[in-house]
This record gives sequence, structure tokens and C-alpha cells, in this order.
Amino acid sequence: MRFQSLLAERFVSEFATEAAPLGWRRTYMDDELVMFSKQIHGDIHAELGLDIIGKDFGLSLNPVLSVRHTGVSNLVAQFYGFDRGPSAVGASLSDILRAAGQGSGILWTVEERSEVPAAVAKILSDVHQYGSSFYSRHSSIADLIKALEAAAITSLNSAQLAVSYMVAGQIPEALSILRRLEHLSETQPALLARQTVRFVSSFREHFNVEGK
Repeated sequence: MRFQSLLAERFVSEFATEAAPLGWRRTYMDDELVMFSKQIHGDIHAELGLDIIGKDFGLSLNPVLSVRHTGVSNLVAQFYGFDRGPSAVGASLSDILRAAGQGSGILWTVEERSEVPAAVAKILSDVHQYGSSFYSRHSSIADLIKALEAAAITSLNSAQLAVSYMVAGQIPEALSILRRLEHLSETQPALLARQTVRFVSSFREHFNVEGK
């Protein structure tokens, strides 16, 4: 796997160099994931994650697009006690391409060092051509609320929605979600229930809103 590691390091270095003039800055990296972010406007940031998977032939690359409202995300992390809050919405670039009738299977691979520049250029081109509309559809707090409303109902999505409503000034909607979370905590497994109770309590304290 030493070859794959060196290839991954080369790819990440080249990608960061080429992406920087386009406004992307690296925000996170581990052995299998590197994240880039750029501001859309205000607290809303486009994110581009690259899953880097070592294969016998070299590297398979899976770009994932997401949008984060940093204010909402930071508050969700604070209320839950997480190190980092979630993005509001996300989709793999391969799914976006398939929805547009383009591509199938493994689309982005690197087998040797000489292929790195072409792979970098291809991903950045595909993100621009097919991902720009994804980012533009989620470029306001109202857009993100709409996406969260349409997403599968989970405690984390509900938490994001409650904070998003509050940030957007939709206080009755936020409190309605909060009451739903309070009821949910009564039937959740113990660990999840403690997390939910902590979120609800921290939310009420931060925004100075009363309980049940």
C-alpha cells in the first residue's frame, strides 16, 4: 500500500494547488478523506470531499458535494457536544452525473503518478460543470431549510432543522421541532436519548426559550 499512499499524497497536493485559485481551501484530511471548502456567501459554504480509496491498480476517487451553514453547524455541534457539526445537504458527484444522464461505474481513477494532473483537472471540470447547479440550489438558509424538510426524518436532521428555523427567525417552527425531539427522547435507546436531551436543553438555554 506504500505506492497508493505516495500516489494519494501526490494527488492531494496537486488538487490543493489547482483548486486554490478557484476559491477552494483545504479544511480537513485523514488517510481516506480530504475536504475543501469555499464561501458561497455569508455563513453558507460549498464543500467538496474526496474519498480516496486504495485499489490494487492505484486509487479510486469519489467526490462528494455538500453545503454547510457554518452558524447552524457550529450551534448543532455545540448543543450536542460534537467536535464538528454536520453539513445541511450532500450528494456524491457520481449520483449528480447519473441524474444528468452522464457516466456510470468508476469515473475517477489514478493508476500512476503521470495521471494525477489529468485526474485533478477532470474532477474540477466535472464539479464546475455538474456541481455548480447543486451549489446554487442550496445557496441560502431558505434553500437549506427546504432540503432539510424534505430529507429523511432523523434526530440529527431534526436538530439541524430546529436550529436553522431559529437562525432564520421562524421561531414557532423551531419550537415545534424541539417538542418533537423531546417526545422522541422518551423512546430512544439510552445513549441517543442522552444526546437528544442534551441538545434540547442546550438549545433552550442558548436561545432562552422555555421548556414544555
